[in-house]
Amino acid sequence: MKTYTVHVAAGAAGDEAALEKARVIADGFRWGAFLFGFLWFIAKGYIRLGLLVLLAAELLPAGLMMLIGMPPPYSPAILVVIHLLLGLEADSLMRAACERARLPQVGVVLAANAGEAERRGFSDWLERREPHTAPADNDAPAVSAAVDALPLQETGDSNSAEQPEPKPLFTGDHS
Repeated sequence: MKTYTVHVAAGAAGDEAALEKARVIADGFRWGAFLFGFLWFIAKGYIRLGLLVLLAAELLPAGLMMLIGMPPPYSPAILVVIHLLLGLEADSLMRAACERARLPQVGVVLAANAGEAERRGFSDWLERREPHTAPADNDAPAVSAAVDALPLQETGDSNSAEQPEPKPLFTGDHS
């Protein structure tokens, strides 16, 4: 079983049309991101993220290595480490891209595959669209009377006993 996060348009309140833009993202290492880098993100539909990865994880490190004159044997090793980080953090980058695209995380599901995760996550989300009904107006006096009938405990006068002032966790001075 894998863990998946479900991302649906903010404020959709169970709108079934919002499911067309929804995303289900699995946790785990992304071999595609490791092997293909920015091309994998673009192929998955994260074009802006793919271009950012191209700039930050491909061009910038390669340019810096050329600028400082790093010997050729070390350059590929550094790029492999960068791609390893891409493979490890691709799902987190995709979740952040969904948040920026106003597709907040609405749930987490355990499923054997992405199809099952979609079915479970979207059915849970669609069930939430039933509005919670407020109590009828004629129930309000009964609730008010029940609250008034509750016994109150005497705590004594709070001014009579001196209580110590709570100490702040951070005072701002470093002395």
